Amino acid sequence: MQSSDIIKFLKSPQSKELIAKYWNIAAEDIVLRDKDLTKEERRTLASVLNLYKKAKEKLPEYVTMRAALDEKSYEQASSQAVASFRASLIQVDHLLNLSGGIGADDLALSKTCKNIISVDANPDVHHMAVYNNELFKINNVLRVHAFAEDYIKTCPKFNVIYVDPDRRINNKRTALLEEATPNIVTLQNQFFAIADEVYVKLSPLTDLTEIKNKLNFCHSIWVVSVENEVKEVLVKLSNSYQGKTTVYAVMIGADYTTIITDADPALENSELAIELFIEPAAAMIKSGLADFYFGKNDFEKVGTNSAFYIGKSKNTL
Repeated sequence: MQSSDIIKFLKSPQSKELIAKYWNIAAEDIVLRDKDLTKEERRTLASVLNLYKKAKEKLPEYVTMRAALDEKSYEQASSQAVASFRASLIQVDHLLNLSGGIGADDLALSKTCKNIISVDANPDVHHMAVYNNELFKINNVLRVHAFAEDYIKTCPKFNVIYVDPDRRINNKRTALLEEATPNIVTLQNQFFAIADEVYVKLSPLTDLTEIKNKLNFCHSIWVVSVENEVKEVLVKLSNSYQGKTTVYAVMIGADYTTIITDADPALENSELAIELFIEPAAAMIKSGLADFYFGKNDFEKVGTNSAFYIGKSKNTL
């Protein structure tokens, strides 16, 4: 479906009323029902409603504001919770987003960064993002329709580059760094000619050892989970950084965010401690911090190939 059809529908005076009226109606029924609408209008309404129902947990602000999105841009967009966490790490004057998408990252980053240039090569996605920025009244984000590889050849300098490479090749996902677009492995030296820091969003399946081996100056890695499902691996590259890469496990819940790293002190134990049988959170396992964290707190692994630990603590782990 063309972005122009989606935007035209959302701008129409009756769109909000129609969305409310048909919210609980199956998409296939909508196409066959309201004869006051054209076939194209019914098809657009069904498509928008279908996406909104899926997006109400991942992108609640987009649903509330009746923002524009399509199937692919929705799948690629960061969830609101993860985008907000990421934005809390990036607070600069000048940011370049080389994978603007429909603007979910821009919406979060616009609250922590003063000026953002956001690039996307897909014309439909670009048009929807421009519409969404106007809808959200975001005035510190400039959208640019261009390929990331072309834009960085002549662009000015920035404090930080953020990039979320497209991991879909012929509708199949990849976790290999070189197969994503743009290819951050080959472009990383060009990135450092523009900015001193680069944040890269990667697939939750990406191997952490591969990241350290293929990306230069790897400062930090965050394994980010929401409700115990790993959603992404976020990497910070810092120009000329030569120290040990710090790995974090980030666990975002409904009412809390817990972050652990191998620099955390051991928990305090006492005679009043209770015995616990624990399965580590998904982010702890993916980050490789589970053995370190529980070993440091005197927990024993149930078995060599087990994911469970037994130990005593008066604290909640």
